[in-house]
Amino acid sequence: MTAQSIQPASQFGFQRHGSLINQVLQWVVFAYQAIAVLIFLGGLVLANRWLQQPFIGAFYEHTLVFNGSGPDQADPAWVLYTKVKVGDQLIAVNDMPVRSSAEVRDILRGRFPGEEITATVLSTSGEERTFEITLYSFPSHSRTVYFVIPAILAAIFLVVSMWIFGFRRNEPAGRAFSLFTSSLTILTGAYFNLITTHEFTVIWTLACGLAGGALINLGLVFPIEPRVLFKRPYLRWGGILAGLILAIYSFTTLFDFSQPTAYIRSWQYIYGLLAIGVFFYICMNLYHAVYAQSPVVKNQAR
Repeated sequence: MTAQSIQPASQFGFQRHGSLINQVLQWVVFAYQAIAVLIFLGGLVLANRWLQQPFIGAFYEHTLVFNGSGPDQADPAWVLYTKVKVGDQLIAVNDMPVRSSAEVRDILRGRFPGEEITATVLSTSGEERTFEITLYSFPSHSRTVYFVIPAILAAIFLVVSMWIFGFRRNEPAGRAFSLFTSSLTILTGAYFNLITTHEFTVIWTLACGLAGGALINLGLVFPIEPRVLFKRPYLRWGGILAGLILAIYSFTTLFDFSQPTAYIRSWQYIYGLLAIGVFFYICMNLYHAVYAQSPVVKNQAR
């Protein structure tokens, strides 16, 4: 009699504990979605502000290293892009040393297209070169490629994320999918900021790691969970943990001006996790599509 009364009580306690974890995870994903919304809207505001100033002629990253992103067609506005190589670093504008995009923006403030400035660049070999640059407005075709299209994609990912979360937030697959699409919202919505004013570099790095981890998570829970997860549900979050660890490691290299390209290697690790996530998700769905006993599961996998 006593053993029988203890067993239902323990089952009730386990269910209550699981329900609490479920609610916490829902709030975590909801908070992350809210951040994605703020990043998306903030990205639009910051992009509009950047587009009001003249274009220096090339994109550089948060350590002022030129990243090789250029025009889809020849344009005189991209004059500095034609003179520098990937890895070269902008160190001065009009003979004024610069250490951030904000300092470059302050120098360009009040200047107009058609004016000339000088840009001093430190090459990867250690050589300093100074170029005379004519300022232009950022070209409209480049604006479409680097800003308009990513912003549209970010809006689509955000709507999909919120829609799935609204219907499937109680399910691990729904939360994993919402986490993945919210990460894609940040990756595409903050992309223009990543190559212009860099306020969202840290959150972009985090979102890249979480995108790979969330895709691994999604592969484990959709369309059906493996039996091993029934008693070990914490294994679902292995990919998320890996993404967080890689992102935190990247934070230590992002703003190291003594090694301005050190962050590239840490980003490559995150890209590797994302590639693993894509491969793992495809393989899991192929497996379910072929070997699942349920016709419904097979159809969902396909």
